[in-house]
Amino acid sequence: PATITPTATATRERPTRPPKPTETPGAEATEAPAVRPPACPNPNARITSPGLNQVVQGNVPVRGTANIPSFQYYKVEVGPGSNPRDHEWTVVGNLHESPVSGGVLETFNSSAYAAGTYTLRLVVVDQTGNYPEPCRVTVTVQR
Repeated sequence: PATITPTATATRERPTRPPKPTETPGAEATEAPAVRPPACPNPNARITSPGLNQVVQGNVPVRGTANIPSFQYYKVEVGPGSNPRDHEWTVVGNLHESPVSGGVLETFNSSAYAAGTYTLRLVVVDQTGNYPEPCRVTVTVQR
């Protein structure tokens, strides 16, 4: 009986070129959303970071300015939700008797809180016990 033996014959094929990306009209690259600081009425009593609705985790530096005329002290407070009631605010850390301009005001240990929405508030008090409208920023604690 005859045996058929397959044989391989080399052929010259053109190499495949890598595909080129095609642009989709109207589609633009998107950037990560910028963190927006809260709109606080007094530039001398302002939180600049974290930003509005920022997701936070662990120890979060609260940055900003607490330096009003006749400065006495400032405090950073936290309350549940986006609009805490007066009795729901608690002080984060301590009262601070030295003004701060564009620096770390306090560290918010978000690990001590359940996941969810919270509002941070900066209260800067003068020598007469008065204070401008507190600066507020709502954040989301993530676990």
